[in-house]
Amino acid sequence: MATLGTAERNVILIAGYPRSGTTFTSGVCANAERGYNQAIGRFGPHLRGAVRPGHQLDTGFDPDFFARSRAALERVVARTHSRPATVARRFPEVWNAVGRVLYVQRHPFDVAISVCKYVIANDRSVPGTGAGAGSFEEAVEKGLFARYFERFCALGGAPNFAEGGADAYGTWLQHLAEWHAFLAQGTVPGLVLSYDRLTREPLLRFRLAARALDLPWREQDIAAALRHMSPEGVRSRLGDHFVSPEPLELRYPELLSPEQVRRGLDSFGEAMLRYGL
Repeated sequence: MATLGTAERNVILIAGYPRSGTTFTSGVCANAERGYNQAIGRFGPHLRGAVRPGHQLDTGFDPDFFARSRAALERVVARTHSRPATVARRFPEVWNAVGRVLYVQRHPFDVAISVCKYVIANDRSVPGTGAGAGSFEEAVEKGLFARYFERFCALGGAPNFAEGGADAYGTWLQHLAEWHAFLAQGTVPGLVLSYDRLTREPLLRFRLAARALDLPWREQDIAAALRHMSPEGVRSRLGDHFVSPEPLELRYPELLSPEQVRRGLDSFGEAMLRYGL
């Protein structure tokens, strides 16, 4: 497992498997940091545009912009879908400055559905099937989603992220195992957040995270960030797929057959229990 360096550790690293809530989480954290810096007079008009509290690592990362932001602000937020060893190898200037880690995890069925919807919306293709679809509903109708979900279960994660060499995001199972193992080392303070709970109790969860990681975020800045990120929209899109009102029913009764749900639980159930999902 990659180790951390000894540079000043003022980076809050937000990590998570794709479609697990890292954008939402890092957005709230970066805006809370912005509010804090403005309150103490450290983010005046002379710095706007020259630095920013939030940075994305996996695409379009600007190391000079990141270095300026680190030098000007007390803390910066960095977001990644990469695994720990990849961050250490590709972004040593970030990795060696990590002082806190927030790992965001999400139920694998939610991840599977969200990845499929996202790829269809952007590429008009169903990952892992070699087939196209104009909408998620079309993919479900034609049985393409069922083929994709079977592939997701067989691999342990999204087909489009599982392959691609050493820098691939990997499978859902690999991602959780590697980040949980890193956090268990206790090298830096870290927390694991559930995206499901974040979207249902956002202010409470972020306040608790800030307290646990000794972050001086103001409640009004967290609340303003949450209004901007709109967790209500996330909750409304979960709909009936999130929880069945009947305790004996399995999840996603209208989308996955009982056999498919059991297939998913065979693939992910042990990890879900181990990692608190």
